[in-house]
Amino acid sequence: ERVTEKLLNRHEYASCAEVTATSDYFLERETPAGKKTVEPYKIMAKAIQERGGRTRKFIGVEVIGMTACPCAMENIKKTYGEKYTHNQRNVATLTIENDGSVDADDLIVVAERAMSSPTFEILKRKDEMEVVKRAHENPRFVEDVVREMLKQILEKYPHLPDETVVIARSESMESIHKHDAVAERVTTMGELRK
Repeated sequence: ERVTEKLLNRHEYASCAEVTATSDYFLERETPAGKKTVEPYKIMAKAIQERGGRTRKFIGVEVIGMTACPCAMENIKKTYGEKYTHNQRNVATLTIENDGSVDADDLIVVAERAMSSPTFEILKRKDEMEVVKRAHENPRFVEDVVREMLKQILEKYPHLPDETVVIARSESMESIHKHDAVAERVTTMGELRK
């Protein structure tokens, strides 16, 4: 907040100042087989201040996980009677205007739960099988990931005011296409409540 004020004071011609800080962030997790691991994430803090206005503060996370494709799974099941599909690495980004009650660790959990499965830096074979199995039991499109993140945010933070901005984004690094799939929604808590 003080940095945005200093920027506006230093640059009289500016009507708005925006400052963003990002960092690598590590959390202890447990693999499906129960092995302790430390997993990397990205966290972000942002402040936006218009001249003469209040400072809006945001907190955000970037989480890598996995999605399994529901469409291919359904088509293969119809044709072959088996539930196979392709999967891809997914990057979920979740940013929310923060009144001080939103925690980055909670946002990471929301993003991980929204995907087909979390991923891990290092896995033994038993863990690999479980991660793939979980993903294929919970197939998701990128838009499903976005919807699920927003649903969880609404449940986790019902006290946030209607004007609170929420940005949810999901990008899958497609394994069978030459392009990536992306879904994003910029909304407010009020819109989500409708």
